[in-house]
Amino acid sequence: MSMKHIVIFIFLSFTLNGFTQAKMSSFKIENKSDFSLENGVVELPLSSFGPIDTHRLVVIHKLTKKQIPYQFDYDGEMKLLLLVSIPAKKSITVNLTKGKKEKFRNLTFGRYVPERLDDFAWENDKIAF
Repeated sequence: MSMKHIVIFIFLSFTLNGFTQAKMSSFKIENKSDFSLENGVVELPLSSFGPIDTHRLVVIHKLTKKQIPYQFDYDGEMKLLLLVSIPAKKSITVNLTKGKKEKFRNLTFGRYVPERLDDFAWENDKIAF
């Protein structure tokens, strides 16, 4: 990860309004840095939202009304990972609601490579490891 991306992640912040099974949650994600965030991943602890139906969760960009790609991650705590673009010194508002999740194009491919002594290989549109 470059220093530019580290700085951007440090300056991102979010505020939440409560989310339950019966109602929608709205929150704002701010980019306080001088750099635009293009297709960056924002990580939010799922515990911040209260009980939600993760099987029918839809994340909507409030302004464009389009779904935002997301996935869950678990490393001792369940997290919601959002793929967002936010201009420098701007914010976006995101709504969480129930619905049918769109199919999004995969941006990364990874696989376990046992023929190379327990290696894991992955690539995206910018780099490969």
